[in-house]
Amino acid sequence: MHSASPSDLPCAVCGCLEIERDEVVDRGAHWRLSECCRCSHREVRRITVPLRAVLEPPAVSAA
Repeated sequence: MHSASPSDLPCAVCGCLEIERDEVVDRGAHWRLSECCRCSHREVRRITVPLRAVLEPPAVSAA
C-alpha cells in the first residue's frame, strides 16, 4: 500500500490532490515548487539534502 509522503500532501487552500511539482537547484539549495492544478495556489519549500551525499560519491563495492 502506498504511504503518503510530505510531497503527497493536498493543496493547503482547496484540498485538491492534483498538484504539479518541480525541483530546482539554485545557488546550491534544493527547492520544491508546487502548484495546484485547480486553484493555482503556489508553494515553495526548501529541501534539505545531506551534505555528505552531495560531496562524497557513492561507495562502489568490489565484487
